[in-house]
Amino acid sequence: GIEESKICVINNWMPSETYLNGRENLKLSNSITEKFRDKFIVMYAGNIGPFQNVGTIIATADILKSNDKIIFVIVIA
Repeated sequence: GIEESKICVINNWMPSETYLNGRENLKLSNSITEKFRDKFIVMYAGNIGPFQNVGTIIATADILKSNDKIIFVIVIA
């Protein structure tokens, strides 16, 4: 019963092409894996907002911060 003109859909994602083309994404990924070759990399790349629960990632990183073989990388576009 609501007019269509009053409805706005906001998707919970953004295509990576909006920020980087595929070649630049590959360069970023390769540079991170090359720099941290001997580490276990936990990576999050995407939207950061109330629906992503990034606090869980940060809490986990805090628990594991004494392990120098594990790194957390958060990519913000």
